[in-house]
Amino acid sequence: ATAALSHKDPEIQECGVRAFENWGNRHSLRILKNLKVPTEWLQEYINEVIDDLEKELHGITSKKN
Repeated sequence: ATAALSHKDPEIQECGVRAFENWGNRHSLRILKNLKVPTEWLQEYINEVIDDLEKELHGITSKKN
């Protein structure tokens, strides 16, 4: 999954994000929080996954709305 995150194709990167989302642990959250991608839709998805994992693992949210 880590290799998928560094792939040039955003759809492959999305597959990597989905793997970390499915694992849903603190390690996955840490990796996703450090991940920045230039593709807007993918970064929005990553941010949503981060919010969901934080709620699940810590009972907090990082939304800035």
